[in-house]
Amino acid sequence: MLVFGLVGVFQVDLGPLRVPVLSLLCMHYAVAGQWEASYSYALKAIALRKGLDRALILLDFSHYYETEALLRAGDERQAREAVHRLGERLGPYRRFRIVYLRSLAVLAAWEGQSEPAIGHLREAAGLAAELRLPGERWQIQAALGRLYEAEGLPAQARIAFAEASTIIQWLAEGIKNEPLRLRFLAGPQIQPVLQQRPTPRQLGPKRLHGAERVLQAAEPTEA
Repeated sequence: MLVFGLVGVFQVDLGPLRVPVLSLLCMHYAVAGQWEASYSYALKAIALRKGLDRALILLDFSHYYETEALLRAGDERQAREAVHRLGERLGPYRRFRIVYLRSLAVLAAWEGQSEPAIGHLREAAGLAAELRLPGERWQIQAALGRLYEAEGLPAQARIAFAEASTIIQWLAEGIKNEPLRLRFLAGPQIQPVLQQRPTPRQLGPKRLHGAERVLQAAEPTEA
């Protein structure tokens, strides 16, 4: 349904907003593991972005999926060029810096440079916390968990997955419609993270308290 909805929007003239729609389609197929289709939409998003020649485009926050799709397709040169182009146009916009850092992390991890990748993600997580973006933050923590696992650091991985799971549960509690909440929790990005959630015994009391602080930080501030 999401794909049909996104494709349907091309029947109207969205102008620059066609770029984030194409990028979201790239993300959808990446999450589904359909990398050939993801790569196709990544190329379309990048080409349209170049044609518009704008510094930044509203809601264009999914570059890192394009980066991975390009890398998996063997198009490393274009992946690096696209990330470099984004970095040149960031300006003072911290929301787009998160996107840039996540893209850098994908590049670094692909090249086997885990330490820089972790550094980029930790900076991105800090910015996401400052900007009160829980939907972005749990994804970053999950990516950190996977990197820690790959590096043979199970304790750090458990902490990262615990923080991601805590934020996900908080977001789910805010969905009052039960079918929608269950669909959210069953999502292809969500389920693997929840399955990695450590038990309180694995986490320990101090880390458990830390996860509770993460939940508090995810809550929006009052005006």
